[in-house]
Amino acid sequence: MGQEFCDAAWRRGLAVLTRSGAAGGGWDSLPYAARYPALRDAGLLARYFRALEDEVAARATVLRDRVLKQRRDLYFAFRLSQPPADWFTLGLLRGFGLPDRPLILLTPEVWTRDQLALYRARGINLTHAVALMPSSLRARDWSGVRQLVFEESDGFWLAPDEPAGPGAGKRLAHDSLGRLLRRLAR
Repeated sequence: MGQEFCDAAWRRGLAVLTRSGAAGGGWDSLPYAARYPALRDAGLLARYFRALEDEVAARATVLRDRVLKQRRDLYFAFRLSQPPADWFTLGLLRGFGLPDRPLILLTPEVWTRDQLALYRARGINLTHAVALMPSSLRARDWSGVRQLVFEESDGFWLAPDEPAGPGAGKRLAHDSLGRLLRRLAR
């Protein structure tokens, strides 16, 4: 991400480490390039990232509550290029999460059952939908897709086809897309 050791993040994370007694004096004067190795060598890297994650979660909770004042029935969805693993995204998910309704996670990741179990163990209530690009699927793929969508994931979403050279940007006709979706539902 590149922001975890900027001055603002460093001050926030260091404040938590200092309050917990993990960090002593002299840490606040460390130059940018020395911050990661110093935390790593002191065994404080995981605590530091957790402090940053907690800060993001607190801010996201405030935002979530403001939004829910306007629309109580709203569900939140996150479209990510890969399953979340960094402090910032995990903090967002924790902050927007509610125990009575899952966050909807949209990724192209195919096998998510074990990952979702890890997130749920951390108290993040997620449901996953896998990305489908209908124009790249052939008729023989549909039985495997059905298993992927209805057994390995909680559903699917239609990802936009990425332009990839001459003739790029060509989309399926609506009737073709409808036919493919009906085939999937069978």
